[in-house]
Amino acid sequence: MAGAGVDLAVKLGESVRAGDVLYQVYAAYPADVEFARAASMRASGYTIGAPHEAVQIEAEF
Repeated sequence: MAGAGVDLAVKLGESVRAGDVLYQVYAAYPADVEFARAASMRASGYTIGAPHEAVQIEAEF
């Protein structure tokens, strides 16, 4: 495996429960995994709330 990445397990609007896996981080080097772990402890990237409270994001590629 080369590089690093994130596999999202939950999509916007899907229901989750406490303990559900939201995403999995992978990396080729232990230092990269540690960096990602520390960053995810500061901010998971997810907000838990009712569907109508979800932030709408649009992106063009």
